[in-house]
This record gives sequence, C-alpha cells and structure tokens, in this order.
Amino acid sequence: MKFLNPLFLTLAVISGFSHGANAQPAFSDESQAFKYDIYREIWFDSQVARSADSLHIYFRLDFIKASHAENEPELYYELRDGYEDKSPGDAYPVNTEKNCLYHSLNTYIYYASVPRSQPERLLVFHVMDKEAGYHYQYDVPLTGENQIPYSNVLLYSAEIDAPLVRFFIHEGDSLYLHSWDQGTERAFVYCYRTAFDAADPPMRLIDRSVNKNLDYDTLFTLDIHKPFTLPGKGLYFIQSDTAAIEGITVLCENIHFPKLAT
Repeated sequence: MKFLNPLFLTLAVISGFSHGANAQPAFSDESQAFKYDIYREIWFDSQVARSADSLHIYFRLDFIKASHAENEPELYYELRDGYEDKSPGDAYPVNTEKNCLYHSLNTYIYYASVPRSQPERLLVFHVMDKEAGYHYQYDVPLTGENQIPYSNVLLYSAEIDAPLVRFFIHEGDSLYLHSWDQGTERAFVYCYRTAFDAADPPMRLIDRSVNKNLDYDTLFTLDIHKPFTLPGKGLYFIQSDTAAIEGITVLCENIHFPKLAT
C-alpha cells in the first residue's frame, strides 16, 4: 500500500495565474445543463477528507472517448467565498503528472490540498479544451453553514491502490480505509439494507410520507489500512468516531450498477 506525500502532491500554487481584474459570474449563474447530458465528454466525481490543518481533495475524471483525454485538457481550480462570489481570484493549475494518483484507460484521479485556515468556502474545478470546444466547471463545497464536516477517513480501492472517489462499489470489491488522523486505528461501519424506493420523476411533486428515521441492520468495525470486502449489497456509513456526525457513505450494488442489465 502506498501513501503519497501531500507536500509533493500539493498543486503548484506558485504558478497560479489570475483571472484578471474584471468580475466573474457567480457560480450560481453558471449553466449546469451539461451535467444532465448523457453524451457529455467527461464524468466528474470528487471526494474530500480532512486532517488537522488541511482539506484533501480528490478529483476523478472519466473521459468517454480516449481522444478527449489525449488532447490533455487544461485542468485548474479556483477558491471562492461561496456560490454568489463574483470577485476575481487566482487559478491554480493541476500538474497532470505530479498530481495524478491513478490513470487507467480513460480514468484519471487527481489530488489537491487546501489549508483549513483559508476562508474560502467553495472550490470550483475547471476542465477546459479550447480545441474540442468545451469548458466545464464543477463545484466542490468546502465549508459552510449547512456543510457537514468532512471525515478524516477515506475509502481506497485495494485493487488500484488509490482513493475510490465515487459513491458506489460492487459486491466483492477489495477495499481498505486510510485515515488522515494517525491516532485512528479502526472505523465503525453501519449497514442499512433498506429497499429504497426509486427517485421521483423530475418536475413532479409527490406528496408521500417518508420515515425520517433509518435503522441500521448491522454494526461492525474495520481496522485502518487492512484490506476487506463488504458483506453484501446495502448502504454503508463509515466513521471513526460514533459520537461525531461526520463520516463517509458508500452504496454496495451488483456488478452492473449503475448501468441497466435487465
């Protein structure tokens, strides 16, 4: 198992470049229609973990076509005060070699770290390819009034030795937990086998009562850094401190998920 030095992986902020003196649109005014386009060039996921002094951010890019990845689109992020912030700020380029934790076919996982002392509450990740004609912006909330603190525990795939950076796994996947708190030796896992209803159709209001309480079926512990497989399909909540509210959630499904098999 390998754990990369965060000092080595920190993005090259020294070469940060400014957007300019003019105000920029607030993120809340940016079109997000591309996220609902099933034919879009890129699928994006992110995951955030915390240590005592930093937020550790992982970005996963899945390019639909190999040609989109080969064009080496420009990757950078910016820090904003929130979704309504229009003030210009510095952009921090992502080094596609030093900051790449994993690469296989069309999938890339990148890393960045942000000091927790910074006042910014929103990270905006940019993927831009002028030749292909696209510029995507993805929001990653860091702090906020309604933001639950991020966990110090991170879920890794033992098969690729890299963070999972997605909300689901498949039955039988080999995993392990990494903690940014060196004092954490184990984590508590709650398993919920509730058969959740399908989501409501878009743009339709359905008045139905939903139980606000969700009871777990099983509770067990896992040792940090030791490989494991989850015991079957279900929703899992993992936390290092049962007295806290933060943790990570992952859905375990069959091998076809999230695609349709029947």
